[in-house]
Amino acid sequence: MDVYILLAIVLGFSALSSLLFMKMGFSHVAGYLISGVFLSLIFRERIVEYKDFLKFFSDVAIALLVFEIGREIGIKGIEKFRLLPIAILVFEIFTAFLIAVAVGNLLDLTAIEVLVLATIGSFSSTAVIFKLLNELNFDEDIRKIVLSVMILEDLCAIMILAILPQFALEVHLLEVVRLLGFSLGITAILVFLGLTMLNRIFEKVIKPDELGVSIAMSSALLFATISKSFGLSPALGAFSAGLALSTHPKNAEIGNYLKPVREIFLILFFVSLGLEAGLPSEFSPFLLFVPILIIFCRFYAFTASNWIFSKRSLEECVRIGFLATSVGEFGMIIAHEALNLGLVGREFLSLSATAVILGALSSSKLSSKTNYAEKIASLVPLEVKTLVSSISVSVSRVMESKSGEFVRSLINRIARNVIAVVVVSTLGSASLYVLNMFGSELKYVNLALVLAIVFAVILTVSAKTKSHVEELCCLLVEKRGLNPRIERVLSGLTFAFIMLTSLNVILLVSGRFFVEILKEVSMLPLAPSLATLVFLVTFSLSAYFIYRRIREIPI
Repeated sequence: MDVYILLAIVLGFSALSSLLFMKMGFSHVAGYLISGVFLSLIFRERIVEYKDFLKFFSDVAIALLVFEIGREIGIKGIEKFRLLPIAILVFEIFTAFLIAVAVGNLLDLTAIEVLVLATIGSFSSTAVIFKLLNELNFDEDIRKIVLSVMILEDLCAIMILAILPQFALEVHLLEVVRLLGFSLGITAILVFLGLTMLNRIFEKVIKPDELGVSIAMSSALLFATISKSFGLSPALGAFSAGLALSTHPKNAEIGNYLKPVREIFLILFFVSLGLEAGLPSEFSPFLLFVPILIIFCRFYAFTASNWIFSKRSLEECVRIGFLATSVGEFGMIIAHEALNLGLVGREFLSLSATAVILGALSSSKLSSKTNYAEKIASLVPLEVKTLVSSISVSVSRVMESKSGEFVRSLINRIARNVIAVVVVSTLGSASLYVLNMFGSELKYVNLALVLAIVFAVILTVSAKTKSHVEELCCLLVEKRGLNPRIERVLSGLTFAFIMLTSLNVILLVSGRFFVEILKEVSMLPLAPSLATLVFLVTFSLSAYFIYRRIREIPI
């Protein structure tokens, strides 16, 4: 097949498919992906010879997309982030990792596969949500909060893309830590160069015309090449160049010139993802059940976090949750990069494509139906609504404080202790594999000793953090009129959060070790299911503890 015919078929068919989906009220991205899947059934053997050609378009599309995100966000936009979007992001990522760890233990996935699965479930589609926000007339405050969360998600995805190549290196744990530190150092240098040197060049040379667009694109690709030469993702360099261009006085006009070029590459990129994902050779419940679970968890996390932190009604939060069911394209991009690096199998690309398609379809339809939100909200008992509303008012009063002195102090102390817990949990869990190499006769003694030390440290740090929260709550009671009963709730929730984080990390790092132990002890083929059951029981007990704390709030 001639390359011109290939491009004509791909662009023409994807345009028709996209138009059809948009007429039905769905996202055009789903149309592009389905076009790729359909074309893979017809031209699978002929397209193989153009694999490098399609990969070139994919690489350029990723670089231009990330460059555009950096240009639109800008360094000033990063500096203006409020606490509420950050809280929502942390809640949804935390939920995604909990579910990914549970599924990973059930299906006996590796730690890297669990991480990729969690990233697929952590990000929404910025393009789809932006379109729906404009069409469905959400108020300005909701728009700002949701778009701020989307920007934060894009930043997290870019950082994951930046360090992903390091996971492909077969090195020891300490070497991985060193490489991650090196990655962060190069990241800081690229951003610094972009904001101090490249932006001055842009202001003097680039104008909103064809020549200016050519220079901007070449700079993005140059920085992407520099980033790749250091073993990092090209997306990082392109993002740094985008930040530099964001300071240009005519940034918006330049963006209008860049958009058509970017869109052409993105069309080919999404179609090529669909081509590569294709249809699986045999049906697997994994490819259907997990995407549906991801969509549901995104709906739950976004709805619950907005309900707790934003003082909005449950009906409004459910509508916002419907928006978040559009699983992000960045999940596919990360799965695609992980596949190219040999970190995951092709089924993860198919899984992410299925999640994006189903998410785009569900988000487009559910968000436009206000009666769906009302029906779901009516299922929640009035007592629960009153409890959550009371929590939301108190939490919002703290989070919306203008001085933010107590909030910053609380976050710093909790963050410091959570980092300590994560480090201890990671090192302790990883040491199980090392100790197991020195003799199987001490395996169970080593297991008990390491777990005892890890949990002793975790309990100590959790108790210390709990006391920090109580001290800060006392100050808030005195100076800001916080309900005194909230103190017990916040301290209890903080304790439960740290314990759940520790459990998450331990199961992520040493889940396969525990599965092997269960296989030896139980002599049953259901060890992964038993490990998942242990995880779910522990999580349920923690959730019950949180619920008991919430019940203590005076209505």
